[in-house]
Amino acid sequence: MRENYQNQKKKFSSIGLSKEEGNRIYGDVRLSTPDQVIQQDTVLKIDDDEIHLLVTPGHVYDEISVYHPKSRTLFAGNTIYEGMPPNTRFGGPEEWRLWIFNLERLKTLEVDTIVPGHGLLCSKREIDRNIDSIRNLLK
Repeated sequence: MRENYQNQKKKFSSIGLSKEEGNRIYGDVRLSTPDQVIQQDTVLKIDDDEIHLLVTPGHVYDEISVYHPKSRTLFAGNTIYEGMPPNTRFGGPEEWRLWIFNLERLKTLEVDTIVPGHGLLCSKREIDRNIDSIRNLLK
């Protein structure tokens, strides 16, 4: 199904892009409805392995992180930024406090490697740096 021009223009302008820039960057990407909505932490069991889907709002309200305990790897998405300040433009103090709460939760996991949404692979030390950065905004 083809979106009409006004809907595309509105969608791209809401994130600061012209229709031409949006089409160049996103090309034929189309949003789709998820098969399942994750509203609470969920453990997926696959054979004798587990994958933990963790609801970690803060950056945005529908953020999730994925933890694989066996490899001690956390796929943090935009919950953790490596080497740069966290992007806080999508919220305010209430969301930032929630973000800090969820970062503190992630610190309790046994993690060797974090795959952040932005930056390079990193360790759990990066969680504290993100917390400090967000706390500085709350001062």
